[in-house]
Amino acid sequence: MITTTGLITTVVPGIALTACTITDLRSRRIPNAVTVPLAGAGLLVNLAATCVHPATSAVGFRSALLGLVACFGVMLVFHVLAGYGAGDVKLAAAIGAWVGVEAGLLCIAQASILAGLVGLGGLLTRLAARLLRRPAAAAEPGIPLAPCFAAAWGLLQLGQAPGGLPW
Repeated sequence: MITTTGLITTVVPGIALTACTITDLRSRRIPNAVTVPLAGAGLLVNLAATCVHPATSAVGFRSALLGLVACFGVMLVFHVLAGYGAGDVKLAAAIGAWVGVEAGLLCIAQASILAGLVGLGGLLTRLAARLLRRPAAAAEPGIPLAPCFAAAWGLLQLGQAPGGLPW
């Protein structure tokens, strides 16, 4: 059975992730105008669900707050050590605010794996071009993570559906 809270917690982040994907692919930027309100809305929806009807599909305010902090912290380490963008950090924190710690960290892991696969695909394409002695397209710096987060979000939603994926 689909609840109003369940619909909100699926659709609102999905729309925001779509917007972030478009901007990240076009300009390699994830706007604060999307990530900050998304994080705040995630906390507010989970607070309201906790106060009004704790049995809804929302994760609860405590878990949402911990998810925001945990996802922010993990991505901040990646930002400092691996050069991930600050928008990626804020987007991960916003996802954590909607889904809590466990699902937020799973989303980061899935997005990182997807980004690694994209990077491997680019590397293999350039290697094949070199072996075939054809000019390869110039490699762009970094991999946009918003599309990877959007794909991970989709996998997460499939996993939460009745009869969904086993994670």
